[in-house]
Amino acid sequence: MKFKKGYFTLFILTLTLISAGLALVPRWNAEKEHRNTAIIIEYRDVLSLAKKSNEKADIVFDRLRQAGVSGLIVSETIGKDLSSGLLPIYYGTVADLPDDLGKGINEPYGSAALWIPSNLMESEWYDTALQTRFPNSHRYVKEEGVVYVLPHTLDELLETGVLPDFSGLLFALSTGTPVMYRVAPVTPSDTQSEMTLLEALLDDFSSVIRVISPSGLFAAGYPNLKPLSHVLKEAGIPVAMVEFSRQFGAPQLNWLMYPNLLSLHSVTTEEIISRNISRHTLYERMLRAAKERSVRLLLMRPSVIEAAEDPLLVFEKEIQRLSQGLSDQGITLQWPEPLSEWKMSFFGAVACSFIFLLTIALLADRFELLNLTSVNLSQTIAFIVISVFLAIGVWKVLFIARIVAAFTAGLLASEACLMALEQWRKPLRGLIFSFLVALIGGLAIAALFSYPIYTLRLRTFSGVKLTLFLPLIIVLIHDLRRRVHPESLGQVLARPPLWGELALIGGLLAAAAIVLLRSGNAQFVPGWEVAVRDTLERILVARPRNKELFAGYPALLLWFYFRRSQLWGRYREIFRLASTLAFSSLVNSFCHFHTPLYFILWREFNGWWSGILLGVFFLVVFHYVLRPLWNRWRGVIWD
Repeated sequence: MKFKKGYFTLFILTLTLISAGLALVPRWNAEKEHRNTAIIIEYRDVLSLAKKSNEKADIVFDRLRQAGVSGLIVSETIGKDLSSGLLPIYYGTVADLPDDLGKGINEPYGSAALWIPSNLMESEWYDTALQTRFPNSHRYVKEEGVVYVLPHTLDELLETGVLPDFSGLLFALSTGTPVMYRVAPVTPSDTQSEMTLLEALLDDFSSVIRVISPSGLFAAGYPNLKPLSHVLKEAGIPVAMVEFSRQFGAPQLNWLMYPNLLSLHSVTTEEIISRNISRHTLYERMLRAAKERSVRLLLMRPSVIEAAEDPLLVFEKEIQRLSQGLSDQGITLQWPEPLSEWKMSFFGAVACSFIFLLTIALLADRFELLNLTSVNLSQTIAFIVISVFLAIGVWKVLFIARIVAAFTAGLLASEACLMALEQWRKPLRGLIFSFLVALIGGLAIAALFSYPIYTLRLRTFSGVKLTLFLPLIIVLIHDLRRRVHPESLGQVLARPPLWGELALIGGLLAAAAIVLLRSGNAQFVPGWEVAVRDTLERILVARPRNKELFAGYPALLLWFYFRRSQLWGRYREIFRLASTLAFSSLVNSFCHFHTPLYFILWREFNGWWSGILLGVFFLVVFHYVLRPLWNRWRGVIWD
């Protein structure tokens, strides 16, 4: 029994789709179960808004909670916070203590000192916390309160943790609000006492502290994060995994706490000022983080650079808008829970192995290194057996999995593109079949890495750059070898270059450099393009990628037109190479394992039909406007 190449390909693709579907079930279920996000704000911002609006803090927070806020951030204070008067206690040196407090205290004048007034509501909390946090401190009981002399100077405590903000914790307790508690950095010698204090806090405020996030330039305890992770594991408290964080120790802590992690997106005030981020752009970033990257916590801050008569009302409307935007995307506004853990699926390894070997075989056939005109039953069985053995290696050895997946992505994009290009006599068939092949192959790659280590982005896929430039090389070599281009490589090199070719080569190299540079680097995206992206998101929700919409699919349709019309034979290779962008971008979308599967499928379908529609528009303009004008000017159609 023999199968034609098309039937053999269809059979393997069907097996791939079944295997990928089985492997993707846990991810699909997790994405459905965890479609919830919480908007959180700083407790300090609540106090600031209350002061500006002459309202009580509980009234201000109630308004914001009704607008959509789900939780509060309460931070451990550092020396700089205490020096600025953030807490209603004295903080300074022993030398600066008032006479009635400093009397009878024989301590070095430069030592840090705190005075806790006895009439302060949280005085007992602060007193107990200081005894725990600084066990070697000296405690002096005065009529006006308690004075502590710490075994540190002010400079030593400037950026390190001193006291929890108990007013914020008690406020959250009284309102029943979930809290993200931020643990400040500490010196290595103070790590144990800091962990003891944190342990006591998690016990006393177990009903409200729901997630921990280290603050500052380095995580508490760095470089040894095991004590912090041990305390959190014992209490069953997850860690907030802050997107794009440059904090020292954060990656190590995330690995130690895996899978007990909750992703968080925030934009710092410094970033807003330095990059001139508008409030509308901030809204778009927050919405995109939740719907495209499955971020579970969104930190919103009031504007500090835009003047307003009623800052509370402005911020309240921003929260309402974001809440409504999330709800419109089907995202529930509630406090999230971490993902449960599962491992790499063997079915995902099988699916990826099928696609890897299939694309190698199909490309080898195109390069006349293999004859796939017909495939018999024994060859088909051998192909399946080899794929399964390869899958075992992929499943057991992560290095093999990464290499196979990276080359699978590049080879898949190349083969899908060549499938489309060869169907210039039947363009619709080429557009549909190549899209489905790339889609199934993309699902196979996604199935291989659809487990929390990758969906939480603790590890990232290393084949994105390869997927961008490998199809360009393969298509170009294929066209020169198979004489799709009028000349072979030897003939091109043997004759003097043409000015048009030099211009095209320069343009291609510049375009390739821009694509590679911009891949994963949002800072290289100009403002006008950001505006176009935002508009497309509002219209289509799942915005197509620019490489597909504006380059890949339009170039593919232009190739069909020029090939069928026998126009521009020497230069139409540019459209074949540009069309690779559609399929490399399509495949790369499935390599963003943190993006929900339904959103990827929706985005790629939108990219497919909108790119074709734009390509048809370009064809109409060229055929009915540009071509007649060119003919009238030159008298003949260029060759």
